[in-house]
Amino acid sequence: MAIGRLSLILVLATFAPLAPASAGWREDLGVFRVGIVLPAASAPELEGAERIRAGFANALEMPVELFAARDYAVLADAQASGRIQYAIHTATSYASAWLLCSCVEPLVAPVGEDGSTGIRSVLIARPEGPPTPEAAVSSKVAIGPADSVAGRLIPLAEFRPGGTELSGEESFLAPASSDTEAEASLESGAVAAMFGFTRSNAEGTVLGGTPERLSTAGLHGAKVIWTSNLLRNGPHAVRSNLPTEAKTALKSFLTGMRASDPELYELIERRFSGGFVEVHQDDYASAVDLVRRASRPSDEE
Repeated sequence: MAIGRLSLILVLATFAPLAPASAGWREDLGVFRVGIVLPAASAPELEGAERIRAGFANALEMPVELFAARDYAVLADAQASGRIQYAIHTATSYASAWLLCSCVEPLVAPVGEDGSTGIRSVLIARPEGPPTPEAAVSSKVAIGPADSVAGRLIPLAEFRPGGTELSGEESFLAPASSDTEAEASLESGAVAAMFGFTRSNAEGTVLGGTPERLSTAGLHGAKVIWTSNLLRNGPHAVRSNLPTEAKTALKSFLTGMRASDPELYELIERRFSGGFVEVHQDDYASAVDLVRRASRPSDEE
């Protein structure tokens, strides 16, 4: 009889703590805060804010507040500092948040209608232009402005002709004030090559981008002589210490949203209409490298 009672006590001791812990995370959080960047600095409020808030509240079965950030730097800081639990990022703003604290993780990311999961930077040469990346340094190469991710930031982070890292000040680089100007320079023959972009799916298939634009403009036979790693579409990310139950509920809510509630999907995701897929930290390694490289002091380069 004593052994039977002891067994019962051990069973109760094993399972009793699980119920309060499982049920209590909502009470511990109190309010779940979702961060979204306003589509324009001049926009006074977020379109569909109440609809978005209610969607998250229903999915998590708890109160939700929206945090409207004026830009992605504010969003990254708010999540890294713990003022919000959830944020809708670009790839680079997510990387910035992760570099600030390593306390965030991606849940899902949107897919384009064409199945694209992100972009790659490419070095595109004229038909008679340099055949290899190494040969390109003996020609003129158009590089985009400071805010061009594919046209400048990725090449500075990843392009290594002959194993040498770019500073952006190399004599063979021809700065362009816009990606459109870089394309015009290549079309006219003012440069022999340029940095542009292609969209890509999970299998690496090229899905349009600068080469297609150049062909449409009349430059046929341009060739891609270098391709970067994939920069994934920006993720929806949470604080890593969010309970697993909450992460699971959010993933289910988001990955099923395009089919179950397309109107809400369009309010939450305004750029990519192909739905959400689950992503992981490894998917943003290239984004982290890019931001780390871009934020490095010049005297360390």
